[in-house]
Amino acid sequence: MNLALPSHEFEQWRIGARRGLSLGVPPERFHWQFPELCVGDERLAVASAFVPQSFLNFAKQVALHKSEERWTLLYTLLWRFHHGEPAILSNVDDPQVAKAVFMFKAVDRDKMKMKAFVKFKETHELRVAWYKPEHHIAEDLVTWFVKRDPQHSWILHTPQLTVRWNLHEVELSAGLAQPPRFFAEEDEEFWLRYYQVQFDPLRERVRISGSDVVGEDSNHTPRPRQQAAPPQTSQLSKLKAAAKTCLVCPFAVKSTQTVFGEGPKRAAIMLVGEQPGDQEDRLGHPFVGPAGELLNSILDELGIPRDEVYVTNAVKHFKFSSRGKRRIHEKPNTSEMKACRPWLEKEIEAVRPSVIVALGATAAQSVTGRLVKVTKERGDWLQSELGEKVIASWHPSAILRSIDEPSRRLKREQLKADLKRAWKSVGHLSSMRPVDSHQLRL
Repeated sequence: MNLALPSHEFEQWRIGARRGLSLGVPPERFHWQFPELCVGDERLAVASAFVPQSFLNFAKQVALHKSEERWTLLYTLLWRFHHGEPAILSNVDDPQVAKAVFMFKAVDRDKMKMKAFVKFKETHELRVAWYKPEHHIAEDLVTWFVKRDPQHSWILHTPQLTVRWNLHEVELSAGLAQPPRFFAEEDEEFWLRYYQVQFDPLRERVRISGSDVVGEDSNHTPRPRQQAAPPQTSQLSKLKAAAKTCLVCPFAVKSTQTVFGEGPKRAAIMLVGEQPGDQEDRLGHPFVGPAGELLNSILDELGIPRDEVYVTNAVKHFKFSSRGKRRIHEKPNTSEMKACRPWLEKEIEAVRPSVIVALGATAAQSVTGRLVKVTKERGDWLQSELGEKVIASWHPSAILRSIDEPSRRLKREQLKADLKRAWKSVGHLSSMRPVDSHQLRL
C-alpha cells in the first residue's frame, strides 16, 4: 500500500494510519510517500482507532523529527499497540521503542535550544529573528513565542516557515533558507543592546524607589527590601513567578534573573544542584550549560528521559565575581543557602518526588541540613526532613573540573551508578505510560 504524505503533517499521518489499520495493512507493506497526499481512494475506508493520550502526545512529538523514517516507525508502534502489545512504550529495551524515544528526546532538546537561542534584532518597525532548528519544531512553538513577547510586532524566520505576529494574530508563510543580510553584520554594539534588553537584572521585578532601598552590594548596586518567604501555594507556576521578586541576597541583584526549577509536577525524581551557572543565568533554565550537557548524556545512557525528571538548584541566583568580561563562579555561603532554602522546600512540597538526588556538597547540605562529604557519603541513602529517600552524588561540574581523565571517568561512572540506583528505587515510574484508563480517538 502506498500513501503520499507531506513531510511533517501529523494530522495527515493520523488519517493514513486509520486507513491502514482499517484495511489490516501491516507496517512492512505500508509505504509513506512525499510530498502530496493521495485522496479519493474509496478502498481506504477510515475506521476509528483509539489510543491513550500519552501515546498520542508521544507520537505528536516524534512526528516533529526530521527523519523520514518517523512515519513508518510510528505506524509500526501503533500496529503493535493494536495487535497485542498495549504496553509497547514501556518496553524501553525494544529497538523500535528506543529509536522513537531517541527521536522524542532529540526534538525536546531542539525545542529547548530554540526557546533559549532565538535572538530578535530591533529594526525601525518591528523585531526580526532568524533561526535554523534541526527538526520541524517552528510551528509547534508559535504559541510559546507569542506568549513570550505579545506586546511587540515581530517576525521569526526559519528555513521551514516564517512566523509573523502583528499584535492581533499570527501569520504563517514560506520560510527563509538564509538569514536576512543584516544578520551577517552583527557588531558588539548590537549584542550589548540585546543583552541589556533581554537580560536586565531588574526586568519583571518590583520597581525600586527610595524607601525600598536598604543598602548596596560591593558594586554599589541598590538592593531592594524583599522577603524570602515563598507564597503558600503548591502551584509551581505561582512559586516561579514569586521567586522572581526575591532579591534578599546581594548577588541576586547582580545576576541576570532567577533560575527556578523545571520539570513535571509529579516527577518521581528531583535533581538538586548548587546554583545556576553563567549560561543558566543568561538563559533562565537550569542545567543547560556544559554541566547540563554532561548530565543529559548520562541520563540518555540510562534511558531516563530528561523531561520526566524535575531539575532545580539549592540557590536560585548565580553568584559570581567579575574578571574582565568573564563571570567566575563563587560558592554560596551558608546564609545564602538558608535564604533560598524555603523556595527549595516549597518546590519539594509541590512536586513530592519519590527520590531526591543532591548533586554536590552544597545541594546535599541544603537538602539534609548538615554538612555532607560527597567523597565519603555519595551513593548512600541520607536522612532528611524534606524527603524519605535522599542520595548524594557528584555535581556534573565537579566531574568537568577533575584534574585528569582517569578521575573524570571514575566520577562520571559513580554519578551514573547513583542515578541508576535512584531510578531503580522508584520502579521506573514513567510519565509516558501507554496504558491509560481514558483513551482518545486516533
